[in-house]
Amino acid sequence: MSANDIRHRPDRGSEPLRLVRFRVGDLLCALDIQHVREIVRTPDLGSAATGRFELRGFSIPVVRLGAMPGPTESRGSVDNRIVIVESPAGRVGISVDRVEEVIRVEQHAVQAPRPDRVSADIPGVRGVCEHAGRTILLLDPDVFIQRLNPETRDAA
Repeated sequence: MSANDIRHRPDRGSEPLRLVRFRVGDLLCALDIQHVREIVRTPDLGSAATGRFELRGFSIPVVRLGAMPGPTESRGSVDNRIVIVESPAGRVGISVDRVEEVIRVEQHAVQAPRPDRVSADIPGVRGVCEHAGRTILLLDPDVFIQRLNPETRDAA
């Protein structure tokens, strides 16, 4: 999905995007709030880049963006959270260092990610925007859902 797809969705009209902004290592990232089901404290998943945990009877796959070397390397703390995201493709948890706030960003402010601004090591970046003078990477939850849910990956 391109930044153009994000800005011109018919169901959105011209209203601003509402994004949940969070930190992973040195990076500011965000997810469209319409995909965020809930945010929970991080259970102990060890040091693996992926894992699973039980939440109200559901086994949720989790990806730890902070387990990757480089600018996303996590600094484990009491602020760590798992952002549970959902789409028609499924549900997954994304482990983050700290959830900061919900922000509004005009749709026209979201640009396609450029290789000179976004490392190839960061999965699922579908757009980049500036907010309060800082660069934010807008992530695509479907990328993580497809990677961690075998039934979704096999159907693609």
